[in-house]
Amino acid sequence: MRQTWDPVPMVNTPTWSFPAPPPGDSLQAARLGPLAAVARDKSVTDFFFMADGRVFADRGSGVRLVSDIHIPPSDTIELART
Repeated sequence: MRQTWDPVPMVNTPTWSFPAPPPGDSLQAARLGPLAAVARDKSVTDFFFMADGRVFADRGSGVRLVSDIHIPPSDTIELART
């Protein structure tokens, strides 16, 4: 029997919020799509996303779930290729 992966619920996980990119943002922001706001933040040292669309960021004090950005799972492969 094939088992499917069931993501662990993010209960009591610290989160961050990032503002949406301004209109007319750079070409790089256009390529990064919803991750542009995270990439533009100078305090962020690392960021990544999961296949299920959750986004995480680190500002040097540990990884946190980004609460207001979610990538549609169908878009994660294409975004990973950019």
